[in-house]
Amino acid sequence: DVRIAVDDDITVAAAGTGTARSLAVAGVASSNVAAGGSSSNALVDNTIAARVSGLHGLAGDGAGADRLQVTAANRGTAESLAGAISAGSSVAVGGALSVNHVGGETSATLADSVLAVRDQVAVDARSEALVNTVAGTGSASGVGIAGAATTNVITGSTRATLADTALDSATAGTHVVAIDSNQINSVAGSLGFGSNVGVGAAVAVNVIDRNVDAQVLGGAQNRRYHGRDLLVHA
Repeated sequence: DVRIAVDDDITVAAAGTGTARSLAVAGVASSNVAAGGSSSNALVDNTIAARVSGLHGLAGDGAGADRLQVTAANRGTAESLAGAISAGSSVAVGGALSVNHVGGETSATLADSVLAVRDQVAVDARSEALVNTVAGTGSASGVGIAGAATTNVITGSTRATLADTALDSATAGTHVVAIDSNQINSVAGSLGFGSNVGVGAAVAVNVIDRNVDAQVLGGAQNRRYHGRDLLVHA
């Protein structure tokens, strides 16, 4: 346990930023058969956690402060470019592949504590994930075949938790908030030019699978929580 009393605020904060950038480009030319390909991949996987547990006052009563803030912030960015160009007098084949994944866990937790907070208790978890990707290819020949594909996935969780904590204050408000923002910008393109046969294909697959939770939980101590107001938002 931690026994504490302050005249102003108690702030526990964790923040992290992860960025991955990749570039892959290929070019091939031949008097007969030309084949070129490129693959560009980016991965970001951060775990950011802010946690307060076992907080009590100096005399075994509630931990005193004007405001108690537990915050976690996480930002992940993946950017990639894959390109290929091939040219041959007979056959030209070009391919480009881009795969990107942004994951990670973001959590803010206040648990197993007895509080004497006078103004505000805030448990706040926020996460942002961004993917920017381009995959393009071109081929020119008697027979030209070009293909491009991009796959982008955002996974993970954002969670704010207030658990097994006691408060008795007519003036203190409580906010338990989890905010999650995700965006994928994806472009896949191909151009196949052939004097006899030209084939071009492009595929883009985007998946966002995130869990977002804001929760207030009881516990074995059977503690009571009395405040001015309570906001639980996800």
